[in-house]
Amino acid sequence: MIIFAFRILLWPFKFLGIFLFIFLFLTSGAIAAIFIRDKWKLKKKLNHIVAFYCKLGLKIINVKVLVKGEIPKNENFLFVSNHQSYLDILVMTSIFPSSFVTSLDIKRMPLLGQITMLAGCLFVDRKSRVNLQNEIAELTEGLQSGLDVTIFPEATSTDGSTIIRFRRPLFSSAVFANKRILPMLIRYKSIDGKLIDQSTRDIVCWYGDMTFVGNLSRLLYQRRLEVELSFFDPIEANEKEAGDLAEETHSLLLKNYRPY
Repeated sequence: MIIFAFRILLWPFKFLGIFLFIFLFLTSGAIAAIFIRDKWKLKKKLNHIVAFYCKLGLKIINVKVLVKGEIPKNENFLFVSNHQSYLDILVMTSIFPSSFVTSLDIKRMPLLGQITMLAGCLFVDRKSRVNLQNEIAELTEGLQSGLDVTIFPEATSTDGSTIIRFRRPLFSSAVFANKRILPMLIRYKSIDGKLIDQSTRDIVCWYGDMTFVGNLSRLLYQRRLEVELSFFDPIEANEKEAGDLAEETHSLLLKNYRPY
């Protein structure tokens, strides 16, 4: 009863804290956009700004990130990961700043659209192949400029029951830029000390027709969340086909993944 009352009292403060964090982040990003005109320098700056606020946001939600493996230094990568929630981005960015590739549908959403634009995201239209080559060219240019780029090749967030087949086109950017791919795996481990299973996965996973505010409300009601982020050895992309890279990366992550 005491724990229940504590959660009820703490919930509005967490909610207000998150939206204050979003407001400060948007303000900082907007100021940076005024003074930095170079596209890729701006995105790098926005990546570092969002990394700072992501660390604050995770403290507000009380998320502990456990890191396995490491990121090689003095090199930028095309990071490739499975995808379960908008929270993935906070977790990953708190560990390493990067530009995430997301859909135009997210860009058009209220609030989330503004957040992604000022976070230095890159956008693709997953419903059309007309602009695909231009989008791959932009990712390639970003990688060549020294930008770390992160993609979720499942092309959607999932319920964590498996890692669905990776879409291949965006892997071409690593080939064209002659950059290595760094596979990583995210898995939410426990809520309030209890291992996450099928009955509790929807507290953290955001998929299907779930609303952002509804999912966030459930998440903020919890006292503590633990998540594991694993990095694997880089994969050479030079002189390989995008389809082969997608299959190799998917197989590696699926082999190491434990479903809820």
